[in-house]
This record gives sequence, C-alpha cells and structure tokens, in this order.
Amino acid sequence: YKQCKVAEQIVHEQLSTAMQVDWQDAQTDIIVFVRSEAAGMVTGKQGFVLNQIRKQSGAQLQLLRDEVQSTRPCIISGTLQSILKAQKHIFELVGAVPVVPRSTAPESSESSHVTFL
Repeated sequence: YKQCKVAEQIVHEQLSTAMQVDWQDAQTDIIVFVRSEAAGMVTGKQGFVLNQIRKQSGAQLQLLRDEVQSTRPCIISGTLQSILKAQKHIFELVGAVPVVPRSTAPESSESSHVTFL
C-alpha cells in the first residue's frame, strides 16, 4: 500500500503541475479493482460500509456491479488525500477476505490510474 501511495502522490503532483493547479487541492478520479469475493465486505449491508468510507475519507465512491476478470471496478473521486484515505479503508477490508485462486491471469490495463486489490 505504501509504495502505491507514494507512486500515486508523484503522478498526481506531476499531473497537477502540468495543469498548473495546487496538487493537494486538485480533484481526480481513480479506479480500484476489488476482488469480487471481497466486494460485499466493502459494500456492507445496505451500503453501510461504503457510506462510512465516504464519510470518513471525504471521497466519492461508486462500486460498480459489472465484473472484470473476477473483480469489480470501484471509482474513487476527490482530492488526493481523500482518495488515499478511501483506498486505505478498501485495502484493509479486502485484505481481510481470503484470496480465491483464479483460473486465468488478469489482462493488463491501459489506464495509468488502476490498482488491483
């Protein structure tokens, strides 16, 4: 997680510099792929956990129903700090769910703002 955080900060800072915006206040979107078997843990009953992550992080989250190679895309929007807080919550929740072996390897993604959890 820490390496991913540092990398995202560097990328975010460079993009903001290119846009001539204070990188700490710039709004952005990222996509995090959550393992399907862990999606229920992130959502919680009637969306309770997802709403708690929104409140605690200040980020907007949308966990999509569509599956991509046994993962579900979660769009996180906000400032870098709010995104990192939300991402940390999600990472901790997903880490608590045992990994189910997959039959196929995930395809590479063309987006530079994609993280598999």
